[in-house]
Amino acid sequence: MSIRDRNRTTTAKPDRRHVALAKLVGPERRLFTYAEALCAGFDPEAIRRRRAHNVWLEISPYVMCAAPIGRLSPLEELLAHTLSGDAHACRGSTLALFDLCSFPSLPNIVVTRSRRNLNRKSLHSSRSLPPIDLTTERHVSTTTVARALIDVATPLSDQRVQQLIAKAIVRRKVRGEELSERAEALRAGRAGAARVARVVAALDPDLSNSYNEWEVLVTDFAAKHGLPTPQRNYRVELEHGPRYVDVAWPEVKCGIEYDGYWEHLTSMDRFVDDRFRDIDFKNSGWRIDHCNKQMLDGAAARIFEPTLRAFERRVA
Repeated sequence: MSIRDRNRTTTAKPDRRHVALAKLVGPERRLFTYAEALCAGFDPEAIRRRRAHNVWLEISPYVMCAAPIGRLSPLEELLAHTLSGDAHACRGSTLALFDLCSFPSLPNIVVTRSRRNLNRKSLHSSRSLPPIDLTTERHVSTTTVARALIDVATPLSDQRVQQLIAKAIVRRKVRGEELSERAEALRAGRAGAARVARVVAALDPDLSNSYNEWEVLVTDFAAKHGLPTPQRNYRVELEHGPRYVDVAWPEVKCGIEYDGYWEHLTSMDRFVDDRFRDIDFKNSGWRIDHCNKQMLDGAAARIFEPTLRAFERRVA
C-alpha cells in the first residue's frame, strides 16, 4: 500500500503532510526516510507516535513504510539498504538492477571508506566514488554497469566475466568503448580492471550489433574450435519466403539456432513453424543444428563438428 493510499483509507480529508510525503518520494516508492518525513512536515514526535503504534514500520534504520507492508521485493530490500546507509548499490546488486543477473541473497552496497564503520552485511567500501561511477536506476542510487563489472571481475572465471560483459554490451547497458576506458582509468586501483580491459579488447568489434548474448557466445566458441567468424542473423531466401539463422556460415550452408526451452514448450504455433522452417532449410541444402547454452558449455565440439567437416570437404 502506498503512502497516498494509506492516507485515503484512514482519513476523510487528506493530511497535507501525507500528500507532501507521497509527492516527495513519488508514486512508485513505498519506502521513505526519516529525513523525508521531516521534510514533508512531520515533527519527531509525530514520527515517534506513528512508529510506536505500528502505523509506520521501520524496515531498516531510518527507513520506514506505511503499514501494512507485506513482503518486500528484492528491489525494495536493496532500496532500503541504500537509503538507510546513504550508500549505493554495487557489484551483483547493480547488475541485477540492470537485468544482467538475479538479485544476490544479500544486497551489495558500497560507501566511501570514511563510512566503513556502518555495521551491515555485504557492505563494501571504496576510497573514492567519483560521479562518473554513479547513477540512479529504478529509484536506487547505484554504481554504473561499467564500475560493477570491474568490481565483480576479480573472483570470477574469465568465461563468466566475458559472458557478463557480452550480455551488458548486447543489451545496450554499457558501450564497449566506455567500459574499456573506465577499466584503463581504474587499472591502478581496482584489481578487476586489467581483466575487464583484456576481455573487452578480445571481443568481436561487431558485438554491439548482436541481438542477444547467445550469438556472442557461439561466435567465441566457434573461434576456439577453428571455425571462421559466422554471420549473425543471416537472411536466407527459401521456397516459402525468407528466414533468418542466428549464426550462419553461408559458404558451406551451415548454421546454428538457439533453442529456448520455454519458448517451444509454451507455444505450439512456434514449435510447428520451426519444424516447417527446418524442412525448408533442408530442401534448400542447408544444415541447421540446434543447441542451447547448456549444450555449448558441455559439448561444444559435438555442435561444431558438422560445420568443421563441411569446411574440410570444401577445401578438399
